[in-house]
Amino acid sequence: MGNLSILVISKTAQLLTQLLGSIPSALRGFEGNVEVLCSWNGSPEEEQKVLCPDNIELYFSQRTPYHFATNCNQLSRQACGDMLLFVNDDLILDPGSITAAVETLAHNNQCGIVGAKLSNAAGLVGHAGILFDHAYKPFHRYRDCPLDHQLTERTETVPAVTGAFLLTRANDYANCMMNETYINNGEDIELCLAYKLQLGLNTIFCHRASGHHPERRTRGSQMQDAGFGNDNSEDLARMRRFRQQFVSALSSEDRGHELDLAGREIDWCHQRIQQFERAKALAKETEALAAAELKSGVEARKKAVEARKKKAVEARKKAVEARKKAAENNWDQAKRDAEMEINEARLLSAKARQQSAERS
Repeated sequence: MGNLSILVISKTAQLLTQLLGSIPSALRGFEGNVEVLCSWNGSPEEEQKVLCPDNIELYFSQRTPYHFATNCNQLSRQACGDMLLFVNDDLILDPGSITAAVETLAHNNQCGIVGAKLSNAAGLVGHAGILFDHAYKPFHRYRDCPLDHQLTERTETVPAVTGAFLLTRANDYANCMMNETYINNGEDIELCLAYKLQLGLNTIFCHRASGHHPERRTRGSQMQDAGFGNDNSEDLARMRRFRQQFVSALSSEDRGHELDLAGREIDWCHQRIQQFERAKALAKETEALAAAELKSGVEARKKAVEARKKKAVEARKKAVEARKKAAENNWDQAKRDAEMEINEARLLSAKARQQSAERS
């Protein structure tokens, strides 16, 4: 398989340590020598915090300010490997992913660059190759597609791949390096197009090479409209011009292949639209059910209030009747008591008259 140089730019110990920790399993089955060269942009204190597995040779080969294309080109000149693997430091490689990419490169003489399937922070497809729209602007194909979707489960030629995982032969790269005039981004995409135009070599997306890449944690700004972050008009204009030149030089066979890729992307877009429509209908149905439940709850509370009100009225009515009855009972008792007192007074008066008559 040859020897491999892994090239990375970093300024953050945590990210670089995480990447380095994923490399041994990603090399499973690889029999060549491996070195990791880092262009360090961080502080000396941060550099001391980097942890590297014992079976990985890590070299901080340069300590220069960040500029992606310049740093990558400088690292490539210092590399000893027959193959170069450019990776972002915020990438976590899956087991066997590097070996799969190396095998793809080794078994295809017309292949110059190999890219990988990368998942985003949501666990969906963040990168599965790069296509271009009618205005020559790049975009990630199958973005937010499930990782195991059949569309992403094929190794095939694509116009370009991201520099977050880009494998190539050292000799080829020495003859066609990244364009250092780019400010923020785009040099990796132009590199893929340049390989085709200048070296006659294809860029291949390898679905068996994979990893997790949250995105936008390494570079400060990228192209917003294409899903690449903040748009830099100068970089985008440069890339669009190069893509236009690329298209004009394509053979009829290559044009047909790109049309096929575009057709499958359209199919995926239609699937996404259908998914959105189903989700929208489900959300509407859920909203209607919630509204019905809310209405039912309001009516239930209204009935409960009316029932409590009715009970209160009945209770008050019973209380009034009870007090009235009590008052009537008290009046009858008082009347009986008065009649008894009158009768007793009459008896006493009659008795007194009787006694008076007897004395006389």
